[in-house]
Amino acid sequence: MPADLHAATRQAVDRFRSDLRTLLDEAVRQHTEGLLKQAETSYRQVLLRQPQQPEALNNLGVLLAETDRLNEALMVLRQAVTHQPANPDYLLNLGRVETVMGNPAAAERSFRGALEQDPGNAEAALTLGGLLEQAGGLGDAETVYRSLLAKRPDDPQALLALARVARSLGRPQEAEAALEQAVAAAPETADAHLELGRLLLARHALEPAVAALSDAVAVAPESAAAHLALGETLARLGKPARAAEAFRAALAHDPAALQARVGLVRALLADGRPDAAVEESRADAKEARPELLIARAEAQAAGGHLEAAVESYAGAVQAEPNRAAGYLQLGPLLRATGREAEAERLFDWRALLYWRRLPGVEGYGSTSAFNAALARAIEARLDPAEAERLPGTPLRCGAELTPELFGAAAPPLGPALEAFAAMASHHMRGYLAERRGLPGHPYFADPPAQVELRAQGVRLPASAFVEPHVHPEAYLSGLYFLQVPPEVAERRDSIAGCLRFSDAPRPAEWTSFETIRPKAGLLVLFPAYLWHAAIPFNATGDCLALAFDFFAAAPDGAASPQRRYAVG
Repeated sequence: MPADLHAATRQAVDRFRSDLRTLLDEAVRQHTEGLLKQAETSYRQVLLRQPQQPEALNNLGVLLAETDRLNEALMVLRQAVTHQPANPDYLLNLGRVETVMGNPAAAERSFRGALEQDPGNAEAALTLGGLLEQAGGLGDAETVYRSLLAKRPDDPQALLALARVARSLGRPQEAEAALEQAVAAAPETADAHLELGRLLLARHALEPAVAALSDAVAVAPESAAAHLALGETLARLGKPARAAEAFRAALAHDPAALQARVGLVRALLADGRPDAAVEESRADAKEARPELLIARAEAQAAGGHLEAAVESYAGAVQAEPNRAAGYLQLGPLLRATGREAEAERLFDWRALLYWRRLPGVEGYGSTSAFNAALARAIEARLDPAEAERLPGTPLRCGAELTPELFGAAAPPLGPALEAFAAMASHHMRGYLAERRGLPGHPYFADPPAQVELRAQGVRLPASAFVEPHVHPEAYLSGLYFLQVPPEVAERRDSIAGCLRFSDAPRPAEWTSFETIRPKAGLLVLFPAYLWHAAIPFNATGDCLALAFDFFAAAPDGAASPQRRYAVG
């Protein structure tokens, strides 16, 4: 090629590239200034001249996603990645769209690709970790977060994410350490103070929790969540007046916050102001919500307005018939207002209590062999400090508890616990089938379609006991006895060590109760609203049992660490 022709060709190519760059820069300016129609036209003009221009493809894909044309955005972004596969920004944008479009597997590949090119990319790591968490891959998510922290040791969002995973995996001390590091690294990060306070509250470290949550409020005074958590902690500390102030602050920033409204009603009640509590319960725009009706009923009963309290409870039960919290105080109130027949139906022990002594368990030669295997699995998990970690635990005098046996943080179950889960779910279905449509009892009229099993092992040594309590968030509760001392199981002249069911928490309030004598191999099922306790005993051996609950499962089928079972 002659030199002058070669030079002319180079000049033409340079002009083309210069013109293209000018047009692309103009498109970026328009995009940045929010002139989206003009920017889209400019990007498409660039692509008409150079269809494989990766920057124009990427930017156009982002614009299409911003204007909710996700299918086209996905196609364009894939082209950008095809032409420049090592660009982490392009991979990140593609992963964002794949996430929004509900394709987590593809999004995971894109985010992993972005991290391969840029290991310190915080958004890619945090979003990938979040996807892994949602899929139940807590260990994989932890690996991603720790890899990010290796590059960015004081990144507050990475520390928050690591703390969340550590807590879910049953390692609260590691979670606390990560949150304290986040607070030290970025004291302006309100979420770090808030999550530290919540963790301390869950561990019943109330004074430190108040300090952390007060810091959260100071950093983000507009945060309804921070005021709410502070109110809950102050209420737990027995400071209802200060708790009421915190709940009012939460409502000032989020007037529809149900937990804050209910917390305020109960704080006013605890502060000796039942009439103010009732009035506050009526300030809610959605006052028919069951949780608020229950709190109102408690305040009305405390103020002596028994008929009104019954009506509020009735409203809560009508709204959610299978919600245990709506029945907790209803029996004595019904009797006090002359509605004996209704009380009898709600606390008909013959109809509500289910107990079976197992003739055998599939996979085991005898019930005794099953109990021995199950006892070994539970004893290996017993932790004397576990009961102390649970605020308000009813266990007394040296009782021991395991962590949650069926949660995400639990070790592999093993055959005995697997067999227990199958056995308990079988009896749960039988129990509900027998009681579906029980006359005059709304609790069983429309049971949850699916339930989740949660359980803990409990050891009661001599003189230990369990105070009256309920599990108001559960639907059904149960106990299975593995070991019972002969002095308890075989005596007929004493109720020591027996189970006591009642319609109220304190003996002075009881209007009806029932007693069951525990024996090895005995399974007991009952509605979660029944108050129950274990009476103290003296014996040479310990009582070992599994306490379990079936919770209504979320209807959307969201991932859960617990075992899910169909009711029908």
